[in-house]
Amino acid sequence: MVTKLTGRYIEIEMMTLSFYEYVDMKRFLNKNVNENIYLKFEEYIRNGGFPKSLYYDNYDEKITYTSTVINQIFDKDIKTSNKIYD
Repeated sequence: MVTKLTGRYIEIEMMTLSFYEYVDMKRFLNKNVNENIYLKFEEYIRNGGFPKSLYYDNYDEKITYTSTVINQIFDKDIKTSNKIYD
């Protein structure tokens, strides 16, 4: 289907959450935000600010999700748009 739609799409630029948005979303999802703020910031840095990482409670699942997103960005966006094959 992608080959059929080539050239006909709308690009929407999305950014990761800011630290404030990250903490606010944790509150919205009823996650613990009463810990040390420095620990929360470290968690935010490790998880890359990706919103969906907040849905995972298990650390390994969060890391797997974050790694997958970063790999997809690198493979699909950076390598493809710059025609890097090797």
